[in-house]
Amino acid sequence: MAFFVTAFSYVICYTVLFEGYYGRTVGKYLLGLKVMKEDGTKIGYREAILRNIPKYLSNFIVFDALCPHSFSS
Repeated sequence: MAFFVTAFSYVICYTVLFEGYYGRTVGKYLLGLKVMKEDGTKIGYREAILRNIPKYLSNFIVFDALCPHSFSS
């Protein structure tokens, strides 16, 4: 459980920090992609958090469905 929480925290910090500061993660950089607002300006940390919330919630739901006993005490 501790490993899952640590890994999950790392992934959240990685995407939010890189997209919030640089506008891209390493994978997006290698593919020549950049995350921008509709007006073409760089996104900030707030937009990076809001952009990634649905991704992490859906991953959590899938993980919980595959391993329902993993969060029981």
